[in-house]
Parts: sequence; C-alpha cells; structure tokens
Amino acid sequence: MLALALVSMAGWAQSPVGKFSIIPKVGMTWAKVTNFDWAATVTEGTDYYKESLKGAKLKGGVTAGADVEYQVSDEWAASAGLFYSLQGMYVPDYIADNQNGTLTGVEDMHADLHYLNVPVMVSRYLFPGFAVKAGVQAGFLLANRMKSETTTFEKQADGTLKATANDDVSDEWDNYQTVDVSIPVGISYEYERVIVDVRYNFGLTKVFDDNLFPSRNSVFHFTVGYRL
Repeated sequence: MLALALVSMAGWAQSPVGKFSIIPKVGMTWAKVTNFDWAATVTEGTDYYKESLKGAKLKGGVTAGADVEYQVSDEWAASAGLFYSLQGMYVPDYIADNQNGTLTGVEDMHADLHYLNVPVMVSRYLFPGFAVKAGVQAGFLLANRMKSETTTFEKQADGTLKATANDDVSDEWDNYQTVDVSIPVGISYEYERVIVDVRYNFGLTKVFDDNLFPSRNSVFHFTVGYRL
C-alpha cells in the first residue's frame, strides 16, 4: 500500500531535464552462486566422496565504476554503467572421506569471480532524491580463482586422527561461462549530489558452461556515488 501511494505522488529528479551526468561509485558486494550442489559431482565408491553438503553462502567483495545518466523527464531517467565487481561464493568448512584410511578437511573454500559489468537501468523518481530502478546487465568474466585450505588426516589404530599434510589450494577453473546476464533492481537516494544506491542482481544465465551445477549468480550491491 505504501509503494502504491508513493508511485502516485509527483516525482522530482535531481538533474535538469535533458541533461547528462556522470556518477562515479564505489562500494561492496555480497554474492553467491545458487544451486551449488558440491556432492552432485561425486559418486559413492570413488576415491573421493564428500560426506556432507552445506551449500554456498554469501561472500563479500568490492565494486567500483560509474554510471552515465540522462534525465528524460522530471520523474524518469535512464542510465548505462561500467563497473568492476568482485563476486563469487563461500563454501562452509567440511570433511571428506577419501575411503583409503584418510580424511581431508577443507577450510575457507571460496571462489573469487572478477566481472566487468555493464548495467542499463531505468529510474523512476517517486519523491525528491528517491528513485526505484530496474534494468538489464551484461557481465564479462575477467578472471576466476577457487581457493581453500586443506588438511589430510590419517586414521590411527586407536580411532584418532593424525594430521599428515597441509596445503593452500588456489586453482583457476576452466568451466565458467564468460558472459553473465542478470536483471538488476534497486533503490537509490540522493542528497546534495551524494547518491546511495542498493541493488540486487537476479542471475539469468548459468555460471558454469556445462552440466556441472545449474548455478546462477545472486549478488547484492551497495554503492556510494557523487553526481558530476
């Protein structure tokens, strides 16, 4: 009811009608990939069988770039942007049974996905300084890295475990899609040219380029910008 009431109000934009403005922005991301079913790739009876599955969680990152906005009318604006965005996911710690008398403990497993994002947005100003927005975004994968810390344990005769090896793993995966398409929606508020922008990106395309996981990006963006 509140949203309907706000939409019915006359809106005011912060930039003169018919003018372009550049808005540099920096901020944070909280990202994960959906449906990351880590156990789905392994079958019981192989030499590496994961005992438990907890799924991917949100991972923090950074974003920076700029929007170019055109004020169509007092209430409507359109923009296109270019942003670097560090996305990815975090996987909770787990223990895998190697079925050969050893166990592998995996800690701090996370994926760093570096994207160059190009969002095209339409903004509707509901009242002075406050806008709701939606659009479409293309993301281009620049680099990726999967990192984790692993410890191998041997089962002793008395049932205890003895750590035998430690390793820091950092691998580049070759099965990521190079282009990601998403739907960004959000709100923004402007005060004396300073703009606080909160967006959520609904991923449309799969993150991986095979049937490994039916995963899509799920990303929150929080940025602060200044209208030039």
